[in-house]
Amino acid sequence: MGGLFDHLERSGRNDATLIVGTSDHRHFMGDHWLGEKTLFQNVASRGPLIICDPSAEADATRGTV
Repeated sequence: MGGLFDHLERSGRNDATLIVGTSDHRHFMGDHWLGEKTLFQNVASRGPLIICDPSAEADATRGTV
């Protein structure tokens, strides 16, 4: 991620790039015992969603949850 952010900054694209990050632990990729996975790995399906919108329209909501 650091390399990507460095490249965006060096190329001047960081102010024009919408970055969306989420968590995918790949627990649900296989179909083996899929029904049982939700019982003890429920937290894996509740990963955070982080959005960085560089547009001026997003300034009013910066720092909010």
